[in-house]
Amino acid sequence: MRSNFQIWVNAVCEQVRFRPDHRSIEFELRDHYEEHVRDLLRLGRPRELAEERALEAMGNAQELGQALDRVHKPWLGWLWEVSRLLVLLLALLLAWKVWQNDSNTRSLTALTWNQLTWSVPASAGHAATDYLDLWLASGEPEPYAGTYWEDPLPDESRLQVPLILWVETQDVFHDNLEGLYQRLEITADGQSLPWGRYTGDGETPLESGYWLYGPAKRGWTRCCDQIVLVLDGPPQRVEVTHPRGNWTLTAEWEGMS
Repeated sequence: MRSNFQIWVNAVCEQVRFRPDHRSIEFELRDHYEEHVRDLLRLGRPRELAEERALEAMGNAQELGQALDRVHKPWLGWLWEVSRLLVLLLALLLAWKVWQNDSNTRSLTALTWNQLTWSVPASAGHAATDYLDLWLASGEPEPYAGTYWEDPLPDESRLQVPLILWVETQDVFHDNLEGLYQRLEITADGQSLPWGRYTGDGETPLESGYWLYGPAKRGWTRCCDQIVLVLDGPPQRVEVTHPRGNWTLTAEWEGMS
């Protein structure tokens, strides 16, 4: 059921032809009405009487609405709305031009977006050094579909097992992390996995039992990488260790055998 004030304020707004201003008019009138009610309550008036007297003091709805209509002229209102839209379109056009012509702007925007959308699952393992915080979470093993440097073979039976690694640095300029990944030691269920598909001679390819890492999604001080293990079957436990950094992260898969 609508209150007496709501009926009154609707009658006021019916007189104002520029409908987009109805909300602001109602807000302002309600503020005056409620302030008057509070004053009467402080003087000891019962709430019902305070609301009645406050509404009477607001005046005749039709007369007040007609006076407001003379102030909130439709053509002025629509001129203001159109000008706001034009300013917004001009700003978007300028931003698009800058985006198209400035690779640095695109890069900075991507960095900022990755920083703001940073999200680490609560279940991820965590390790810390003096300048890095790291988290590791297990991904879902799936049939091998090709990694960054090779395509699947016919009747491919291997699995690719993703590990998601989040890295946060303490220094915004500390962005060269290539050495971090090349020094990692990874074991899957106790089996040590080399980095890259090829053996030490650089010519003999491994069919499985190795790992690779992909391009980072980098923020100002944060990046999110995917490490891909290429295995014959799903692992139960994987350990990622950095000997010089003196830290180890663990990922486990429940129900895998």
